[in-house]
Amino acid sequence: MKSRDPSGGGEIVSVMHAVDTAKSDVGLAGMSLRCGAIGPEVILILLDRVQSTGRLSVTLKTGSINTQFEASVLQDGRAILLPLAVTAVSNAAKRGTAEVSITVNTRPQTINGIVPLAGLLSALNSLSIHCSGK
Repeated sequence: MKSRDPSGGGEIVSVMHAVDTAKSDVGLAGMSLRCGAIGPEVILILLDRVQSTGRLSVTLKTGSINTQFEASVLQDGRAILLPLAVTAVSNAAKRGTAEVSITVNTRPQTINGIVPLAGLLSALNSLSIHCSGK
């Protein structure tokens, strides 16, 4: 998907994966992979605004592997940037892991969700080609 950069830059290219709504909290819409400053990066898209303006702890579980990230809150609390998470997600897809489990530790509650990884490797390869051309 291509869209305009809300901060006034050029266009943003991204790949989106929606959550499995039967297994996820209503507040989590999905996961977006976009071209960042140094390559693809993972953004979690929220339906409910988180109150934190600083950092949040986010855990991704892929199969039996738990990886914790310190995430930045973006877009007035409606998106969360996970630096370096693209490696964990990509590796899970390469191992054939069907889905990634996401836990966003907000106060007073957590947001949980499941994002299927079907088709992610192909999408990430396409995105990586576009990112390297920037």
